[in-house]
Amino acid sequence: AGQSDAKQDWSYIQPGPADAWAGSKSHTFTILFGLKAAPTTGKGKLVLDFVDTHSSRPPKMQIKINDVSSIHDLPRGAGDASAHGEPNKGREHRLVIDFPARALKVGTNEITITSLAGSWVLYDQVALTTPIGVKTGPLKPVNKLLNVHSQPFLVERKDGKLYQPVLASVLHIGRPVEATVVVNGSCTRRAVGPLRA
Repeated sequence: AGQSDAKQDWSYIQPGPADAWAGSKSHTFTILFGLKAAPTTGKGKLVLDFVDTHSSRPPKMQIKINDVSSIHDLPRGAGDASAHGEPNKGREHRLVIDFPARALKVGTNEITITSLAGSWVLYDQVALTTPIGVKTGPLKPVNKLLNVHSQPFLVERKDGKLYQPVLASVLHIGRPVEATVVVNGSCTRRAVGPLRA
């Protein structure tokens, strides 16, 4: 939060495990924000405002605010028209999550939104409110392996051997760096930095 462009860095659609077009797996969206001062009392509120949800396979979502976790079954939506460029045909749903404000901490905070089951949701807005006295601050550098998924196919290399590709998702906040990945003793290096189209 405060360091990215929502139009470029936040997808309007979050697929679920029922979506073959998105790999038939859970997808996690992550929000990071820094605090200089954190509350010790009161309540916070996270509002997820959805344009629509899938009409026959609505999603089950896990929401985590640092160490506070909750699971929510979302209602059925209106249909696929909203996902294909007609948001006015969606069925809005607002998920409001109240949480103890003491769940927030000084330094880097993390909100994750994970599709556990079902199909997609379409976002309109995500909003966080906190008690008075909370002060935003910078994010500290972060390097975190989010997940690793083997791909459902094999690739034949020049040497004639078959390999199964692996997709590793890494969260990196900070200056671009070079990362080293080691798998079964084989080492490769990759630059890690901001993705921009």
